[in-house]
Amino acid sequence: MNWCRQVDDIDGGFRICRAMFFYWTTRGYYEEGRKTLELLLEHKEKAQEINIARGLFAAGAINVFCDPKVAFDYCMSCLAISRKVGNPKDMAYASLLVEFTSFHVGRTRLSLAYGKKAIRLMRRLGDAYGLAFALGWYGLRLYRSGRSTKRAKAAYEEGLVVSRQSGE
Repeated sequence: MNWCRQVDDIDGGFRICRAMFFYWTTRGYYEEGRKTLELLLEHKEKAQEINIARGLFAAGAINVFCDPKVAFDYCMSCLAISRKVGNPKDMAYASLLVEFTSFHVGRTRLSLAYGKKAIRLMRRLGDAYGLAFALGWYGLRLYRSGRSTKRAKAAYEEGLVVSRQSGE
């Protein structure tokens, strides 16, 4: 990734970071991921918008574990670019991450609104994995916010059904 920066292939750096994201998060190398993404994001004007959005998504997701406020800002930027580019899958997953981060910075209403949006987008895409995930998180937010245990239970149950049917 350093080499990508040195040769001005910022898009390549973002693609590598996308592949490295799961390694960083499953191994606990959050700081390495954060620093690498921050360095690439400093040169984002040299990259395609779709790769910038995906870099912001990864930076947001990694920062959830370290600094939810920073994560929220990255996620909102990712969502704005994803909308501009018109990539529905990136919009769906960015909405899901905005739902998650906004809850952790105390913005429950925003979290629930983006949870609904993520569910709608995942349904439209036919993304069973994303839908099951979105339903589970939405149910958790409803339950933790004390808004509606009935709706929370319904969301959880639907998420389980979708997950079982899809084999995810």
